[in-house]
Amino acid sequence: MKGKKLMCAAAVAVLSAGITCGAAACSGVSTAAKGIKSEEITAQQWDDVFVFADKAIYSDCKLEFGVMYNTVYYDVGIKVEYTTYTNVTLTVAGDNAYCRITASQKGKYGDISLDKDLPDEEIYLRSNTDGTNTIYEKDASGEWVTYTSSDTGGMPDIGDLVGEFDVLFDFEDYVYSKDRKGYVVSSDIEGDGCVIKFKDGKLAGIWQEYDDVTSSIDGREKITMSLTIKYGGQKVKLPNV
Repeated sequence: MKGKKLMCAAAVAVLSAGITCGAAACSGVSTAAKGIKSEEITAQQWDDVFVFADKAIYSDCKLEFGVMYNTVYYDVGIKVEYTTYTNVTLTVAGDNAYCRITASQKGKYGDISLDKDLPDEEIYLRSNTDGTNTIYEKDASGEWVTYTSSDTGGMPDIGDLVGEFDVLFDFEDYVYSKDRKGYVVSSDIEGDGCVIKFKDGKLAGIWQEYDDVTSSIDGREKITMSLTIKYGGQKVKLPNV
């Protein structure tokens, strides 16, 4: 069970490492990935997604990622309980891209509030014909400002993010589960590991529900993670500056 929790944590770390724009208050995580029914694919198709993917397929798509982490434990007899939420929306439509992250924490240390919201921030990007990018961000007063850069200004690349999962997901370790509607680790007896889902030979979603009750003293940990990618039909309207 510990290995599966680390798998989820590693997946979250992969996404977090590739996303550097700010965050705002949020609560709740979408369950959209849970409802996706995966098609069965071959080992070659698996590698085409995580190893040899053509980045062109991510030029018109929308990635939505959310994770909820809840823990309850006791510190010298004082009950500590908090829940963190992180949600990411990343949309790419040709030369334009948009990223938004929302994050918050709710909880208590005894009677002391642990509630915390991160400041709101969004980022837009326009790829220019000369190889530079125009970055749109909000200044301290909340007004949109732009600058031109040779880099992406922190805007993540969906193809790179998906490619990073190659170190976590090996086709030989997974089997198709009709009950869970996707690919799961063959040793996942408890049924709380990652479920990887494909559609039309592409990654469609990743879902996990993890609940670890160790003891009344050690506490409890719960994780819900959802990632979905929709391909085609995306639009990104840049702010008026």
